[in-house]
Amino acid sequence: MVIVMLFNNSKALSFLLKNKIVATLRNRRYRVGQYVLIKVMRCGVARVIGIGQVVEVHEVTEENLRKFYKISGFSSPEEWLQAYRRISKSRSPKFIYVIKLLKLKSYE
Repeated sequence: MVIVMLFNNSKALSFLLKNKIVATLRNRRYRVGQYVLIKVMRCGVARVIGIGQVVEVHEVTEENLRKFYKISGFSSPEEWLQAYRRISKSRSPKFIYVIKLLKLKSYE
């Protein structure tokens, strides 16, 4: 089963597109090996831009934030958490997912 993963932050999305991998903070439960449709919002419409796969799952801890922010697109764990809180309704994320980009559709 393929699940949608929406990327609303340009730093995280740019990192994923450039490096083909990104660490992302989420509350929803995904499992290692699961495929995700990567979507972005454009003019109020969610567009599929690619297919990714969950390659790692970690609980959010200070240690894991320090370890994974380097592949998140953000310059510090604090900036990463601030960006999450601006987008999310939840104050604290539960999971860190490492997503590998498998296939990219045309993205402009």
